[in-house]
Amino acid sequence: RNSLIQITRTDITDKMDSFMKGLVLLCLVSLSAAHSLHGTVKCGADSSWKPTGAKTSRAAERQSTNSIQFKKPYESIPTVVLSVTQLDSEQS
Repeated sequence: RNSLIQITRTDITDKMDSFMKGLVLLCLVSLSAAHSLHGTVKCGADSSWKPTGAKTSRAAERQSTNSIQFKKPYESIPTVVLSVTQLDSEQS
């Protein structure tokens, strides 16, 4: 009876080990397939930006268009996360 319990524990342990190895392998494959880049987009001084032509209450609304070339192509449309690190704004 004790040997039967021991075999069952061994079987469960072996199955858990196989499961964990497969799970780790799956995670490694997922991470290696991920394509992530980071960088900085410099917009420059707004005096060189083009007017938007929008009819707003802002007298001098302008825009800057910047294109970024990625080092490697993406297999699908990437998710892009942007953040503003510096902003000069005149308040009246």
